[in-house]
Amino acid sequence: MPTPTLIGNRVQCPMCCQVVELVTVTRASRIAGVSRRSVYNYIEEGLVFVVRVAGKTTRLCPGCLIFYGSEVTDVTKAVS
Repeated sequence: MPTPTLIGNRVQCPMCCQVVELVTVTRASRIAGVSRRSVYNYIEEGLVFVVRVAGKTTRLCPGCLIFYGSEVTDVTKAVS
């Protein structure tokens, strides 16, 4: 996994190339409108960029999550 570029208190995500402020799993679940378990599933599947800080704290890129969420929505619409 490439290293993110720091820009002030934001990072340039190496996966989606957006300059973002990393968010907690709880905040990410609220942004995406999914459960925390779903966010952890996305992390385990490698679908979002994640940084683990201070031991157990996990921060992730909301841009990756929103991008992934839009793909899931598109697939769901295509199936229904």
